[in-house]
Amino acid sequence: LSAHGACVLSLAPACVADVFDGMLRLAAAAGCDPSAAAAVVGRLRSRLRLITAATASLPPPRPTVAVIARPATPVACGGWVPELVRAAGGDPVPPLVGPGDAAAPLDWGDLRKAAPDVLIIVAPRRAGGRGGAPHSVAELAVRAGWWALPAVRAGAVFVVDPALLTRPGPALVDGAAALAAALRPGAGLPLPHPGALLKLSLAGGQRCRPGLLGEYFRLWPEPQGR
Repeated sequence: LSAHGACVLSLAPACVADVFDGMLRLAAAAGCDPSAAAAVVGRLRSRLRLITAATASLPPPRPTVAVIARPATPVACGGWVPELVRAAGGDPVPPLVGPGDAAAPLDWGDLRKAAPDVLIIVAPRRAGGRGGAPHSVAELAVRAGWWALPAVRAGAVFVVDPALLTRPGPALVDGAAALAAALRPGAGLPLPHPGALLKLSLAGGQRCRPGLLGEYFRLWPEPQGR
């Protein structure tokens, strides 16, 4: 208790288990019904197991994946994000960050050497526009070797909202489902909500001016009837 009688709860989750444990601790501190809180967390655990099982049933190879945030000053996402990538059917690329490690400034040379099959950019969607990708993703296209990355050449570059991956809470399971839709669409897992993913529409060696990169992201999967 603080000097004013308030309960101060300090949480510093480093993995998915920590996030779920923190939810239970927060519910207890708030006076919520313990059984109700346990049921909510139990459903989240079950969903994550289902996602893992669905992607594990698909044939190899598993794509190598790099997840970066803040495109203007990029950082490699750590903590629970590598776990979510594995649950979604991918393999996080070394040597960016390991499971449980804090997010760290991205060494662009390390990313180029890792040559990921898929690149996940964590950034809020831009309001309006055809694709809605933030213009900050253009900051990546000016870097040496961007267009030579395997993920970029294949058009396997996705934008995911931060609420689904980098904020500890129930939405992380939705983040795993969004990643699975990007990495292993054959698993047939539904997106948590329309617009959860944007995908780069340039592929096969196509390029654009860096400042226009954000205009070449489209909803993924593409809406039917288009």
